[in-house]
Parts: sequence; structure tokens; C-alpha cells
Amino acid sequence: MAKRFITRNPSEFEDNYSITPEQFQEMDKQAKFALKWHVYDLDYGVPAEIDDWLKKGHSVIVNVSRMIIPEARKLYKNVKVIFIEVPIELTIKRIMERGREKGKSLKKRIERAKKYQKYPEADFIVDNSKDLDHAISQFLDYIIRTI
Repeated sequence: MAKRFITRNPSEFEDNYSITPEQFQEMDKQAKFALKWHVYDLDYGVPAEIDDWLKKGHSVIVNVSRMIIPEARKLYKNVKVIFIEVPIELTIKRIMERGREKGKSLKKRIERAKKYQKYPEADFIVDNSKDLDHAISQFLDYIIRTI
């Protein structure tokens, strides 16, 4: 799985490379990202090294925003989109427990979550309303069937 670069402080909930906005801009100038996007006042980038992995015939799993999927589908063949679906009540609970956002940015994050609870264009939907093992099992079963 490719780790993303994000212009935010490290989080115990995600395994990403935490970088400054200046580092992100420099990496972008050097074409270090295969995909990049901006959301929640943060920059996200998928390392360009995935292109080498794909050329070698490897499968690559990347956690991305829905906003970048159309571009990814244009750039890469055989893209499969797995959407992790969570009921809004549980989404809000998880957002609150993470404690990353406060005040206006928390409200904005919750409103965005409400707006994007579904992704009908996905190739597969994981039900993440139960325990984590259940969601992981669905995800891995789909990956194994698809590769």
C-alpha cells in the first residue's frame, strides 16, 4: 500500500508521511506525486513511485479522496474503487473521537461527511458499521477476488 503525503501533523489513526506545505510545494515542483489534491485546507499527494510499481506489474492500494478518482481513472487502467461506507451517526462519532478538528472546521468536516455518505460509482462497497475485523475481511476478500 502506498503511503500518502499530507500537510498535517502526524496522526495515530493514519499511516502517512506528514510534511509541511512548503515541503509539499517543493515535492510538487519536482513531480514527486502521481496524484495530488487539496481538501480540508490540507494537501495530499500519492508518491510517483507507484508508477514504477505498476510498470512492474504490481497491484497498488491507495487511500484517496473521491475528488481525485476521475483523474486516477484517466491516468491508470484497471482502477478499482473501494468505498468505505459508514452511517452518518457513526461517522460523526469517529470524527469527534479523533479530535483533529475544532469549531468551524469541525462543523465543516461534519457537513462534508453528511454530503458524501454514498459513492454509487464505486466498484465495491465495504460496510464499516460493525467491528473493524468485519470491514477488513470484506476489503481483503474483494482484493483477493479482484487481483
